[in-house]
Amino acid sequence: TEARRFFEATLAGNKPHPNTYFGLSIIDEANGNLISAFDNAIRSMKLAGKAEEIYQTALQQALSLAQKLQADGTGSSVVRGYLATLSETLPNAISFVPDSNIPTPAKLELAENYRRDEHIIRYKPSYPAVEYLQMYELVMLMLTSESRAAGTNKLFVASGTRKAAFIREIAPTIAKLKKSGFSEQSIADFTLALFDGLNRQIYNTPFELYIHSYIYENYPDLRPWELLTLLAINNDSIKSVTEKKIVDSTPPAVLWKSKVYNLALAHMLRDLFGVDTIADYKAKTSELKLATDIYHDHLENMKRHKPGDEYILVERWAKKLSLENNFSLVDESQYREAQKL
Repeated sequence: TEARRFFEATLAGNKPHPNTYFGLSIIDEANGNLISAFDNAIRSMKLAGKAEEIYQTALQQALSLAQKLQADGTGSSVVRGYLATLSETLPNAISFVPDSNIPTPAKLELAENYRRDEHIIRYKPSYPAVEYLQMYELVMLMLTSESRAAGTNKLFVASGTRKAAFIREIAPTIAKLKKSGFSEQSIADFTLALFDGLNRQIYNTPFELYIHSYIYENYPDLRPWELLTLLAINNDSIKSVTEKKIVDSTPPAVLWKSKVYNLALAHMLRDLFGVDTIADYKAKTSELKLATDIYHDHLENMKRHKPGDEYILVERWAKKLSLENNFSLVDESQYREAQKL
């Protein structure tokens, strides 16, 4: 069309401008090319400053397109294709199970860990774009398979001794809760939730950064699903470290370390999709620097990634945040052999 030729000529002759890409997005949508429209809305956001009106307009356009694209079946088709390919390389079947009670948006249960004949991927059906959650855990299973083949797979172990040490470290918060009249059971549940939640971040963050980047680069048709998922996760992450009730009851050392891990993922969201939520975390300069260091470490690793690298990053980033005493990593093959004895 004449309008498209005008915008394309503008791009060819001038420095790229967010309004130009937004105009192309509108034209693509009108012509029924929703994926191209989505991509151009993202390009517009990446060029715009967050304070500019075009940023919010392009964001709403991208979200609207992502919602429309969910109905076309592309997400399910990509997942089915990847599932079929992965299944050919694994001895165990793979099943998807909706489960609203899991603590994270999705969860991979390896057959060996549950003494079952199949791997189960659980996901929260209430989350947007559940196909992306399924794809994420399938890639996680692929990484596990590759690191097993290379002899570099590890198991994350958090013993009772390590939990007891964690409880001692947050003694002032426990004393405060007791003084406020909380029961022993509610305090025990709270401290366990803190310990388990922080450990999930320690373990999962290197995998999340890699897998989200991997899917973005290798499965571009899933990007609308990925944006919806990452925004939902990011919104939950912001609430978990900024809501007054949570901030007031969480030990400061736990809060800022959790915030750093969340910020590293917020860096990725900004780089992949142009959605900048970093200021919403209300982070200190020191927290921002640590998160930036972790994210740059991830980017360097992406250039030379090898099976099992995530475990190196688990330990390296935990040391940066003084969390290395929360857990230990155990060689999986040695652990399995010991279990047979």
